[in-house]
Amino acid sequence: RERRRAQCDRGPYVRAFTQEPESTRLSNSAVARFTWMADPPYLDLAPPPRIALADPKPFLAALSARPWFFQRLSELDAVEMWALVAMCALSRRELADDVRSDVLGDNTSSVGRFAHAVGFSNAQVGTNIDASQPAKTVAIQRVRLGQPSAKVAREIAGLAVPGVDEEDSRDALAYVLDELLRNVLQHSGDALGAVVGAQRMDAGKGGYSRATVQIAVADTGRGILESLRRNHAISTADVAVEMALRPHISGTFAEGQTGSLDNAGLGLFFTSEMAKLTAGRFLLASRGAAVFLPGDEEGGTHTIELFSPEGFPGTLAVFELPLEIKDRDALLEVIRGRASQQAPAHSRRWLSYEAPPEGLPRVLVGDLLEDTGNLPTRVESYRAAIAAGQPHVFDFAGIPVLTQSAVHALLFHSVRVGWAMGVKVYVEHASPAVRSGLDYFESYAL
Repeated sequence: RERRRAQCDRGPYVRAFTQEPESTRLSNSAVARFTWMADPPYLDLAPPPRIALADPKPFLAALSARPWFFQRLSELDAVEMWALVAMCALSRRELADDVRSDVLGDNTSSVGRFAHAVGFSNAQVGTNIDASQPAKTVAIQRVRLGQPSAKVAREIAGLAVPGVDEEDSRDALAYVLDELLRNVLQHSGDALGAVVGAQRMDAGKGGYSRATVQIAVADTGRGILESLRRNHAISTADVAVEMALRPHISGTFAEGQTGSLDNAGLGLFFTSEMAKLTAGRFLLASRGAAVFLPGDEEGGTHTIELFSPEGFPGTLAVFELPLEIKDRDALLEVIRGRASQQAPAHSRRWLSYEAPPEGLPRVLVGDLLEDTGNLPTRVESYRAAIAAGQPHVFDFAGIPVLTQSAVHALLFHSVRVGWAMGVKVYVEHASPAVRSGLDYFESYAL
């Protein structure tokens, strides 16, 4: 079906649907079904002509004012990657007619050509293409349920930050992107998954004084308020987005607890803290509200801005990382320390780093993380075996750094059951960064 919009000079607006072939251009007389609206929801988006993360509020306000909209990219003067990701998520072809927006690209403008080059229209229809330009842009793409988020995050980070001397920045970027993707795939309820893209900004261009990578993840799911209120007494979206940045806050367990089977409520906290420590920028927008952390580059500090009702019809997360990180492990250690200050601390330890006895079942964590579809089943099998008295070895060989969310999902119940039953859980080949994450995990898991 072809969707068309019709408007009167002074009256309600109509969103029309036809039953003619897509190639047929129909007049208003051929409309088969239409709905009159008291307010005009299907308008041109009317965003600012230049959309940049330096000032996201006008764009968010335009999105929030219209349940669905029409936009020609040729009408915009400049658009950063994060806004293209946002509009792509809202215009995915599989979305229902009453929520899908129309965003049209072309090759007649610089914005239209940029969108085409980064695969905007292909991502709209669900076709991921290899249009990335290393050290410049990572093509807009879909990440669907069941895909290994850690693998996708590493691939995107590798394209955006390919330099051999940029390893720490690349790992930090992959860490954040993995956390953001996990949030979407686990909690949004969006059956289409996430839309993601990345762009590298050179120093001295576009208002950036430092080389910076911008990543964006968007969905059209239930939003943060609906996710959190399942286990928290929250009634407004602005409270929800602010609360989502605290450690151990999740819609899967009540406040005061430190985790459920596969979630520790740490992903957005780690992301926002990394933005603060690097004087980067972080935007989290959801249904009805948004929180924005613009970095103060000169002072090395940050401020926090709360927008309401400016939000996003789903959830949009945008993170900018200045490519200046020289010690990734130290950065993550500082963030874990901040999380520890806001969470109950315990002195119990159960993971063992001594040489395990011969013949114990061995879990290759690297392989396990690639098998996302079977991850819950396999993790449950380890927990059941440990509960039955069988010690296990978790081998972290080849993993330089692992998100706190991944550590939690792998070990939360196994370690708790092992401690309760007196059955050892051994760890081998853990890098210093992974060991630090495991230590923090034990500080709250037991």
